[in-house]
Amino acid sequence: MMLTRTLRSQCAMPALGLGTWPIKGPKCIDLVRTGLESGFRLIDTAQMYTNEVSTGMGIAQSGVNRHDIFLTTKVVGCNQGKLTRESVEMSLERLGTDYLDLILIHWPNPSLGRAEATWETLANVREEGLTMSIGLSNFSLTQYDALVDATGVEADVNQVQIDPWARQSELVDGLLERGVMPQAWGPLGTRAARHNTELDWSVLETVAARHGVSPHAIALADQLGRGFATVVRSSNPEHQLANLKALEIELTDQDKADLAGMAQETVHLYDSTVEEEF
Repeated sequence: MMLTRTLRSQCAMPALGLGTWPIKGPKCIDLVRTGLESGFRLIDTAQMYTNEVSTGMGIAQSGVNRHDIFLTTKVVGCNQGKLTRESVEMSLERLGTDYLDLILIHWPNPSLGRAEATWETLANVREEGLTMSIGLSNFSLTQYDALVDATGVEADVNQVQIDPWARQSELVDGLLERGVMPQAWGPLGTRAARHNTELDWSVLETVAARHGVSPHAIALADQLGRGFATVVRSSNPEHQLANLKALEIELTDQDKADLAGMAQETVHLYDSTVEEEF
C-alpha cells in the first residue's frame, strides 16, 4: 500500500511520486504508463515541461482509474496573473481530465509581482472544484509568509529542492510548523544545480548494502522517514520498481545518523529571490 501524507485540504497525497521533467512525447507516455503499472500513484508534471498531453495519454493507456491517481501540474511564469485561470483550464484539456489533485505556482518570480493575484485565482479554482488542493514550488519561508499575509490563503504543499546533500532542514521544519507539506524535487541530486560537481555517494552505497537495495531507494527512504513527500523521475521500469522499494525500508538509527552526515553547506541551492522562470 502506498504511504500517504494528509494535506491541509484533507486530501491524501502519495508520499512518493513520479516526476516527468524533462521527458516529452512517446517517451513520456511510456514513463507515465509504466510508472503507474509499477505502482506509482502520484504523477507530477507542469505547464513548463510541455508534456501535459503526453502525461495524460500515459495515464489513459495505463488502465489505472483516474480517481486512484494524484495528478499535479504547475502554473508557468508567463501564465501568472490574468492568464492563470485560462491556463488551468488548458492544462485540464491537455491532461484529459476534469480536475486536478494539486496545482502549484511553479516559481515565485518576484520581478513579475503576480504571485498574489495568481494565488488568489488558484484559491478560487479550488473553490470551483477544478483542483482539490493548491500549493507552491520553490518558495522560501519568507516568500511564503508574505504571500499568506497578503492573501490570507495557506498552502497545502511547497515543492522545493531537497536531496541527500542539500537536506534543507530549516526549510522543512518551517514548512511543517506552518502546516505545509514539503515535497522534494531533485531528491537524488541535480548535477546541473551543482555546476557538475561530483557528488559523494559512498554513504548511500554503504547503507544500501546493509539493506540490499539501491542507493537511490535509500535516499528516498531517508526523505520519507523525515516526514515529508518526494518526487523522483525514472523512465526505466526496473528503476521505477527499485525506487518504490523505498516504501519498504526501515532505516536504523545508525543509518539515519550516517545519512544526516552527508549534508554539505557548499551545495548549490537555487535562490528563488534571483532564479526565475517564465
